[in-house]
Amino acid sequence: MPWLPSKRSRSEMNKLSVDVNAAEEQAALAFMRDDFNQCFEQMRYYDNQIVGIFKFLFVVYTFLTGVVTALYQYFLGTAPTMKTPAVVTLGVGLLLGMFLYAILIRNRIYFVKAARYINMQRVFFMKIKPLGFENAVPMYDQPDRPRHFNWISSQSWMIYMVAFLNAMVFYMISLFSRSFSSLAGAAIAFSVFCIQIAAAVIVLKLRD
Repeated sequence: MPWLPSKRSRSEMNKLSVDVNAAEEQAALAFMRDDFNQCFEQMRYYDNQIVGIFKFLFVVYTFLTGVVTALYQYFLGTAPTMKTPAVVTLGVGLLLGMFLYAILIRNRIYFVKAARYINMQRVFFMKIKPLGFENAVPMYDQPDRPRHFNWISSQSWMIYMVAFLNAMVFYMISLFSRSFSSLAGAAIAFSVFCIQIAAAVIVLKLRD
């Protein structure tokens, strides 16, 4: 006759099963709590990095503008050969600006990914109304938000400003190199600005 567990054995097995389930739930809650906090810190990191890149590039462009203006005022009139260093200096700055512009767009993608994951966790917990709390606002409870491209967001405006600064540096290069007339240089600089914005919008919208 096969062995049958006693009532006491079955009770102990049920209790053990409950304890195991409770331990798994506690471990899962601890993991999600830590994951939420780390993801929130990561989101802050990307946001701060976007602001930091904007500040850094603004300072760099201000410095380059001052240096090139000094070269123009004190040397270009009497030493035309100084035109080349001025153009090269601005060209290096423009390459740096274009590179950081791409980094800004990439960081925006990372920021949105982290923010959406946080919103997904909020939705999951708000469904059970913890402690009777009901998210009646509602606030940040949409896993498909924020959009990668939101033209009124502060990050988008920083992207616009960097694109504008890059276009202005290109215009200064055209002036110092005298490759184009002032009007033609302004038109090309405006085209550079529009191309940058269009590239950012296309890249970000393709992510949604």
